[in-house]
Amino acid sequence: MSSPLLPATGIWTVAFVALHIALMVPVVNARRKNKISIGDGTAQLEAMIKENRSSDEIAHFKGVVKQLQFDIRCHANFTENVPFSLIVIGGAELNGLDVKVVHTFLAILFVARVCHWRTISDSRNHGIGILRAVGVALTGLITLAAAIASAVKGLGH
Repeated sequence: MSSPLLPATGIWTVAFVALHIALMVPVVNARRKNKISIGDGTAQLEAMIKENRSSDEIAHFKGVVKQLQFDIRCHANFTENVPFSLIVIGGAELNGLDVKVVHTFLAILFVARVCHWRTISDSRNHGIGILRAVGVALTGLITLAAAIASAVKGLGH
């Protein structure tokens, strides 16, 4: 049996897929519960307003839309950033970066994404908080560090 090419990245992929699903579930559940087939419910809200629905019904649905917008952005941000970071870190691992360093990069990336998720998904704080900034900064720094390490390893061969 041959040894895996990306042992650390392969292991951590499970955690990132689990986090991806955790970010996807609130979007799917809110859309299903509120009969929103696509988007954030803004079209349905506008229709409710035009139909002169009760102010309580409209206010409730505005809250649904607001939370769904945060949940969608949180999931989208993960989808925009994590695959790229995993590719870069996986490339560094393929180029021979020490597996312990790769595990460290991936652990930090995972913590960064959880920090970002916990802040941006909280619509009560409008997605603003120090942990969001920490998550963004760590994601960028880890991806850059892995790219540099990959280049250095690649040049050394």
